[in-house]
Parts: sequence; C-alpha cells; structure tokens
Amino acid sequence: MQNSSEKIIFVVMKVDTLKLFEEYLRSERRYSPATVEAYLRDVRGFVRHIATLHDEPLSDFDPALVTRGDIADWVMAQSEKDKRATSVNRATSAIKSYFGLLHARGIIATNPAALIGSQRIPQRPPTFIHADTAERIVSESIEAVSDFVPRPQSPDLLTEWQQQYQRAVSGAIVILFYATGLRLAELTSLTTDSFTAGYATLRVVGKGEKERIVPLPRTAQRVMEGYCKNWRREICNSQEKVLFLTSKGEAMSRWQIERTVRATLANYGVQGKISPHVLRHTFATHLLSGGADMRDIQELMGHSSLSTTQIYTHNTAEELKKAYKRAHPRADK
Repeated sequence: MQNSSEKIIFVVMKVDTLKLFEEYLRSERRYSPATVEAYLRDVRGFVRHIATLHDEPLSDFDPALVTRGDIADWVMAQSEKDKRATSVNRATSAIKSYFGLLHARGIIATNPAALIGSQRIPQRPPTFIHADTAERIVSESIEAVSDFVPRPQSPDLLTEWQQQYQRAVSGAIVILFYATGLRLAELTSLTTDSFTAGYATLRVVGKGEKERIVPLPRTAQRVMEGYCKNWRREICNSQEKVLFLTSKGEAMSRWQIERTVRATLANYGVQGKISPHVLRHTFATHLLSGGADMRDIQELMGHSSLSTTQIYTHNTAEELKKAYKRAHPRADK
C-alpha cells in the first residue's frame, strides 16, 4: 500500500505525476490492472532509490532533476539484487514510460531515460508438451466432456455428479487452450457470446483491447458444443454469460482456471513449470511442426511482432535434433 510520504512526492510541480502516469497506462495504453500496478510499483521503488542515493527526503523528489546517471545507477542496483533480466527490463520499461510521458507533456525539459537500454535476455525455447502426451490429454479430455450425465435430483448423488462436472469442465478448458493458443486472461474473459454459430470460430479480445478471430478445429467445436449445451446448461442457474463455470454455477476466476490446468497437466506427468501458457506454447510448436506458416501462427496467437513467434522455431529445431539422434545410424559416430 502506498503510504502518505510516497503520495506527496509526485505532486512536486503542481501535477500529480503518478496519477497522470496511472491514467495514461489505463486509458491510453490500455494495460491490464496487474501491469498498471506493476509499473506504478516500479516507479515508486525508483523514487525511493533516488531519495536514498542523494540522501534526501522523498518529499524533495523532482523528476526534472533526475539524470541519466541516476537511472543507470538504479538499473545497476536492480541487477545486483540478483533480479532476472526480464524483471529488470520490465522495471526499466516502466521508468522509461514514466519519464517519456512527463517529457511529452512538457513537465520536464529533457528525458533522462531516453538512451537507457535493456539487458540482454538469454533466449530459451518455451516449454511445450510432446505430441504423444498431448494426444493422450486431448483424447481423455474429449471423453470427459462426452460422458454427459444429467444433474441428479437426489442430494445424495450430487457430490459425485459435481466431480464428473469438474472433469468435464477441466477437459473443455484444456482442449480450448490447446486448440486456440489463448492466453489465460483471454480464456478467462470468454463468454457464451464469444463463439459464432456452430462454435466454428472464436472472437478473442487480447492485449491492448485488440480483437482477433480464431478458428476452432472440428474436435474443439464438438467439445465446446458438448460442454455448453449439456454440462454448462445443467449447472447454470442464472443469466451468467461467462463461459466456464464452477460446479456451483459461478464464473470461474483466473486463479481457478490456472489451478485446473496445473492439476490436469501434472496428472499426465508434465514436468517443469506447469501453467496454461505451456498449452499456448504447445499450440504454436505443434502448428509450426505441422508446417503452418509463421505469419498465420502470429495472427492466431495475437503477437504484435513476428520475432515473438519465431522463438518457437527453436523448439522444432530441438525436436529434429532428437529425432535425428534416435533414428540416424551414424548420429553418435
């Protein structure tokens, strides 16, 4: 929580620069609430660092007096805290955005962060699920959704039915992640109105409120139809439009969906950092392995830059190397 001493340091030029920055992130950049809070936290931390660096009270902070050297010192301090390069770069981006805004609005004459660069991040191929494991997950998820049982009238049978429903909704969630490559926030925000007729395509609102249309393969279409027309209809006792519901008929939260995916993947022995993003990575990797065009994958995933999509070529290259070693008679010669 922001304390009173932190609140006053941003009102140094008859402009509440932190409030201005917050409104800019929310209204103009349309960042998610979590990203906005992270950026604000980084800026507050930067101000505390500057106050300590110059042995001054927080109330004396003036963005117009900050130098490039001050920012470079702060970046170095973040690195010395053993923070990952991605975390330092995210924080640096927040500081650059903050001073860039103040300069653009005429609050400061020069931008001390303009020439501050980013740390190099080692490129590591994203984690993905191998095709044989993915096939097992898909097959058993389809089965869980297909084995529909009407909701019993007897309270004695309700607990067992709710467990069956949980398996069905888990299967539908995993299938949709794998079939579309959606981000967690995108899938969480889906409603029953997000689909076109016959569940052929899905309208997705991604980062920056950008919309894209994602086609569903026939298997995913049947799964979503089975979930919506059977299981979801049995559990929904209101006008709730959110697509995925708990066994009590309430909208599933982001955390509940993430936990569902973690439990499902762990059950199939998926190793490493398990999250819905693994299914997104798997979607892209398997498409690329199957010969899909890079720019088509970029469009489906909602990447603004092709370079972001190209990281998945590392996964397919690694698969080729492994296949070569397994199959070629002179691979180890």
